[in-house]
Amino acid sequence: MAVLLVVLGFIAIFDVYWILRLIVTKLIARYRIPIRYDEDSVCYNICWTTDIDYFFHMNNGKYFREMDFGRFDFYFRTGFSNYIQTREKMYFVQHGACIRYRRSIDFLVPFKLVTRLVYWDERSLYFEQKFVSLHDGFIRAVALCKNTCVGGTVKDMFASLGLPATPPPIPEEIQLWIRCQEISSNRLRITGQGRSEGTSLAALDPTQQDEATLSEGLAFKAEGLACEVQGSACEAACLEPETCKPAPTFPTANDWEVLDDKKEA
Repeated sequence: MAVLLVVLGFIAIFDVYWILRLIVTKLIARYRIPIRYDEDSVCYNICWTTDIDYFFHMNNGKYFREMDFGRFDFYFRTGFSNYIQTREKMYFVQHGACIRYRRSIDFLVPFKLVTRLVYWDERSLYFEQKFVSLHDGFIRAVALCKNTCVGGTVKDMFASLGLPATPPPIPEEIQLWIRCQEISSNRLRITGQGRSEGTSLAALDPTQQDEATLSEGLAFKAEGLACEVQGSACEAACLEPETCKPAPTFPTANDWEVLDDKKEA
């Protein structure tokens, strides 16, 4: 009885299924064919009783959990995890995720999760993950995920593994997603929520920072919460748009981030 209570207590306190599945995923990866950094990781599953909501669809949380294990499989089979384990205090964290649902995955529908590395910068890896139903090959959902390195850099990892330092051209959806994150980050900053560790478009391409500084852009200043939008009135970036005044000086590269934004007609 005491052992049963301990086991039940352990299950109640910790996410035992997640831990056990991570162990199983790592063990299975040892016997699967290794993949290159530019190849797809494919994992198979089925929408089971523990995954459904009251509509008998796979619930939203299940998608994100599956995406975790899809990326784990990618890290294990590409050798990324072996490199990380040799570096003290180095690890990757999930820094952002965006998903679009195209059609539900219903109860007992088998599917595969396809994980592909589509872009990287000095600190982060950007993944595209697709949920594809097996019976018709339809992409049920597609997601973008950003994993950021702590205690090291992607550049050093790629150099050690003999992988190219130059990433492929940045996909348009990744570029727009980064811009979206910048807008959110700056809005939180001007409300006193602190600075994020995210990647900016200017960090990806210094020329974009120069262009944004000289031409159109959305500038933020801590002093007085001032903002300036060329050719238009202040928008949602200001806490009080009606009282917002033009910034006395345009921010420099060491000041608040500068975001590209289209002029209003």
